[in-house]
Amino acid sequence: MIITKLDKVGTKQVRLFFDEEKYCLLYYNEIRRLGFHEQDEIGQEKFEELNKLLLHRAKLKAMSLLKYQDRTKKELKERLMRAEFPEFITEGAVAYVESFGYINDEEYVRRYMEYKSGSKSKIQIKMDLRKKGITAETLERVLRNMNTKKMISWKNRLRRGSVKRVLSLRRIFRNITDILREKDLIAAKY
Repeated sequence: MIITKLDKVGTKQVRLFFDEEKYCLLYYNEIRRLGFHEQDEIGQEKFEELNKLLLHRAKLKAMSLLKYQDRTKKELKERLMRAEFPEFITEGAVAYVESFGYINDEEYVRRYMEYKSGSKSKIQIKMDLRKKGITAETLERVLRNMNTKKMISWKNRLRRGSVKRVLSLRRIFRNITDILREKDLIAAKY
């Protein structure tokens, strides 16, 4: 591979081009340490050293991004690609943080739904999550789990008896007949 161009970006970084194709951003001290110059041909060993350096930086960048805000897998990939890491380096960094459980799309969906359920409709939440790269299968799986948990919680509250609580919980179910049926079943037991 031949370094065809080292393009200055800002005051501290250089964009590296291999064979006329943009590859990555490097800091000046990294360029010096690796000994890269324009029109140099680099061997496999130097290329692997460069990729090892980039993977390390991408992992640190990913963990730094997650330190301040939860992100979906897609959002994290986009941020790393915006920092001009090669795609396979980005994939490696995402796999690394995912292996430690720092990103988990299902957990992200659950927390997002709990947080936004008071201010947004279910459809709006689903659309927002789809924009963030959450698959339809993941959304449905989490919704099923959340609805099951809500139903169990609702039944426990019903057993305690207050009609006022029953009426306040009717929004959980799609229609009032479910509530009335459950209320009649509990009343029949006692």
